[in-house]
Amino acid sequence: MSMKTNSFFSNSGNLFLRKISLVLFISCLFVSCSSDEEEEELRSSEKRKLVTIGDSLTDHLGWQPSVVNSLSLSWSMEETRYGVNGYPRMGFGGTSIKAFYNSKETNPESPSYKGNSIYTRGKMAHYYSPDIITILNTGNEGIANGTINDNPYFGGEEPSGSNHPEITSYSCYKGLIETLLNKCVGVKIYILTPPQPRMNFNLFESVDDAYDFMMKRRYQQVLMAREIAELYGLPLIDLWKDSGITMFNADQYFPEPKPKNTWETHPNEAGYARIADLVVKTFEINNYLK
Repeated sequence: MSMKTNSFFSNSGNLFLRKISLVLFISCLFVSCSSDEEEEELRSSEKRKLVTIGDSLTDHLGWQPSVVNSLSLSWSMEETRYGVNGYPRMGFGGTSIKAFYNSKETNPESPSYKGNSIYTRGKMAHYYSPDIITILNTGNEGIANGTINDNPYFGGEEPSGSNHPEITSYSCYKGLIETLLNKCVGVKIYILTPPQPRMNFNLFESVDDAYDFMMKRRYQQVLMAREIAELYGLPLIDLWKDSGITMFNADQYFPEPKPKNTWETHPNEAGYARIADLVVKTFEINNYLK
């Protein structure tokens, strides 16, 4: 066979192989694109998981069901109220943001028992695989102490009354946020302020006195939440300002305060509905699904 004939068959063979390679490449590309599209469709069809961290306004489960039903989210009452698989509950009435505990408390179900602070429980939220986290601290520690310039606190809880000036409301809140940002990469974190309470005007000489008392105590928690959200660039759900609940219409949204209580801070059904409405609105505005 001549050299030209060999060259012809050689070139024909190479051309055939090139065509086969091109067909295989296009086929693989199509399969790859299809797989990517299917994976994206699967991700978009999965319900996003909401984890709610806080004290009694989280523990009472008054607003979460409406939010998850409105937005087709996933959320666990068990994780919020009881804790699951040995991990702590995310909502616990009476608890504080500060990392202090009562060394004399022997009941694990007490808010002041070691490990029950919002700071400590919230840092373990990643075990529940959240896509969205809300944090609502209403201020059971009293007046928020410290400043936004405090260093974040990352240590453990210490006995109440012990000398630990590094443990402040601000330092613990900042430590909680930075821990969540590190452990829950890509998760959307929303900061909530408490709403305005229903004041017991019978215990004050005037409406102005009741207002001053509210602003000196409850409002400090609002300011802290706003500052924390601004510092870390997190979306704020300002229940104090935007929920439509004020001290002057609070009788529609809270039960009547007990005779000796200065205020009532736990909403009724209408109050929780107001909270849920604002949470839903804020999630939608912030494109919570992306």
